[in-house]
Amino acid sequence: MGAISEPQRIEITVQTDRLVLIRGRRSTGWCHHCGREVGMVALSQAVALAGGSEPVLPDPAQSQGWHISEDQNGSPLICLESVLKSM
Repeated sequence: MGAISEPQRIEITVQTDRLVLIRGRRSTGWCHHCGREVGMVALSQAVALAGGSEPVLPDPAQSQGWHISEDQNGSPLICLESVLKSM
């Protein structure tokens, strides 16, 4: 019979990166929260990026920490930077 050896410790590190491609018309606008011009996405695009179902404005989108503004037609636009930071 052989001697019992010390158990070996194996450490595995997994690094992942996420690549997000947004297709469609490019929209930029002024974000009052960021204090600068940023990329803006429609609510449905923001929800798709965050991997959820479409929230009813304003409470769920604001609870995500998203910066919300409106386009010329009054439709909600979400600051892309705030969506990416919330992920």
